[in-house]
Amino acid sequence: MLESNEFISVFPQNLISQHEDIEFQLNPNIKLKFSQDGISGFDSHWRTIEFQPEVSQLLNNIFPSLDETYSLQELQRKYPSLKEGLLTILQFLYEFGFLFIRTSIPISAISFYKHLTSIARSYKAQMKEKSLTKIQTSNDPETLRNNLVGKLLSLYFLLSEFPSHLSAAISQTNIQELNYKLSHHLSAEYWSPHMLKSGLLHLGYTLEAINELKPTPPILGMLNLLRVLARTDLLSYGACLSLMEFPSVSRDKLEIVEVEWSKIEALDLVPVKALEPFKQHQFKNFIDFHGLISEDFFKHASPLGPALQQQIKENAYIFVECQVDALTRIDTHYNNI
Repeated sequence: MLESNEFISVFPQNLISQHEDIEFQLNPNIKLKFSQDGISGFDSHWRTIEFQPEVSQLLNNIFPSLDETYSLQELQRKYPSLKEGLLTILQFLYEFGFLFIRTSIPISAISFYKHLTSIARSYKAQMKEKSLTKIQTSNDPETLRNNLVGKLLSLYFLLSEFPSHLSAAISQTNIQELNYKLSHHLSAEYWSPHMLKSGLLHLGYTLEAINELKPTPPILGMLNLLRVLARTDLLSYGACLSLMEFPSVSRDKLEIVEVEWSKIEALDLVPVKALEPFKQHQFKNFIDFHGLISEDFFKHASPLGPALQQQIKENAYIFVECQVDALTRIDTHYNNI
């Protein structure tokens, strides 16, 4: 996963909740970053967040309390001079996965979505750190090549079956704006499997061989989960869909993506022509902001109660576990060309 740097600054947002008894707690899975002035940001395993000075200053004032569990009311009473900006910064920290909400109350759907994608990507990165050590540290060309080919094939299978679940999601929504955006997204991806198939041909596969290949069991698990959720639980579906897409970046950061692909090409594991369709597909996803499409499921939703929050989180984590399991198998599943 490409690591990204993001900077947080304070500006008005919709409030998480007006409940004064809402309790926040520091996420124990993050790694705090410090400067001479105090907390300067944090590492959440998949990205590094750096705070703007005004955020660092406010956070350093309240952090001794965040190391425990405090309610909003207690924090406002303890830091009366910060009351105006306190809830805004707490919301940001919740959405970026710095904080958890301990209270069982309804939460803004879009705030919960941002929080969930943050912590689910962190969970995925931590699982990969534990599960893929052998692959990540290997210098064996055959192992590296099998791993790369497996990733390309897995992406091909996921895109080939994209209509099988997205079309079901479209049929389940009665929100016109969301229906239109999903339909446009489905149409935009129509040629993607054909484009990626041309890359597989440059790997040495024939059309007959490609048609006979089967995805790994975890990939099948991901696809089946998406199909079920598309028909029964659109919010869980949207959360899982977001975990399939690369996090969106601005166009001026595309050079970071280019550097990553240049590193892969420099390994000389497969022909550059085999990689080109996959690289162009990723560029297109970034430019078209495909990583934002899942937000639309949550923008139209009412505040989510505790049971629904837990249900969506559990489905997202199951999906992440399938993703990581797929990565652990691809170096041996597809190794005969």
